[in-house]
Amino acid sequence: MVEPFGLTGAQFGLLKSLEKFGPLSLSELSDKMVVTPGNLTGMVQRLVKLHLVERRRMQSDRRSLRVSLTPLGSEKIKEIEPSVRSSLGNLLNRMDCGDQELMKQLLTKLLSILQSE
Repeated sequence: MVEPFGLTGAQFGLLKSLEKFGPLSLSELSDKMVVTPGNLTGMVQRLVKLHLVERRRMQSDRRSLRVSLTPLGSEKIKEIEPSVRSSLGNLLNRMDCGDQELMKQLLTKLLSILQSE
């Protein structure tokens, strides 16, 4: 879905997390994305090289970093989202209405569980 745009699904997920939650520490981002800090560090480094995110030291604790979207990162999301929505729509259209509703309920429940942790 996002590979033609030069990103992996996980990288796009990272960009979307930053878009939704704003600047986050690596620990917060790791929790939101449910990935290990080691995997996240490499992913952030690659996105920094692409100028899609930036790392900044926190004023209050110079040892801590915050990761945030760059303007180019925001533009990349806008470029990719129509393709992602279309692809997901095509997949969901293969399911009957009852299965689509069940999928919605299960995903809503999963999201609720993930947000409560």
